[in-house]
Amino acid sequence: MKKLWLVVFLALWGCPKEEAERPAPRRFAAVKRSARGAKAAKIFCERSFDAEEKAWTPPPERPVPGGAGEAGPSGGWRWINLWASWCGPCLEEMPLLVRWQKAIAADGKKLAFELWSVDEEPEKFESALAKKRAGFPKGTIRWLRSGDDLQGLFESLGVGADSAIPVHALVDPSGDLRCVRVGAVSEGDYGSIKAILESS
Repeated sequence: MKKLWLVVFLALWGCPKEEAERPAPRRFAAVKRSARGAKAAKIFCERSFDAEEKAWTPPPERPVPGGAGEAGPSGGWRWINLWASWCGPCLEEMPLLVRWQKAIAADGKKLAFELWSVDEEPEKFESALAKKRAGFPKGTIRWLRSGDDLQGLFESLGVGADSAIPVHALVDPSGDLRCVRVGAVSEGDYGSIKAILESS
């Protein structure tokens, strides 16, 4: 008899509790888009700004030989890229920017490139355009008026006056500067950039 009671006791003790008593599942993996964008900005950007904190103001420019290239889609984000014909990393990353531009467009996001050359020697600038233009992302090519304006441009972007190029800046659809990156980009940066673009 004792053995029978022991079996009954163990059976009842080992039974699972009613489903209603279980706590509701929690979704630890759920993250809001704005939070993802803020985290990505912290990882990718040298400087990041909140909306309406800092507007993008184009610097003085001079005419580009042979025209200014194709304008990108309006009403979306803008990618400002400071480069030069003598900057090896600037030219090396251009094919990567081309691929990213296509991938972002395929995701339905509007992104226009503005490629600001800081070249001071017209011959080298024109030669780089003739040789490399097909390998640049589609967008507007602009030319900084003078090397003397570069320090002011860096300051307007919120980075040091002695910063190196390339420099990348993301401007949101409202015209506000949101992210500034000093230095070249790499394949591993795409996820951060996509999260920033999706944050608004």
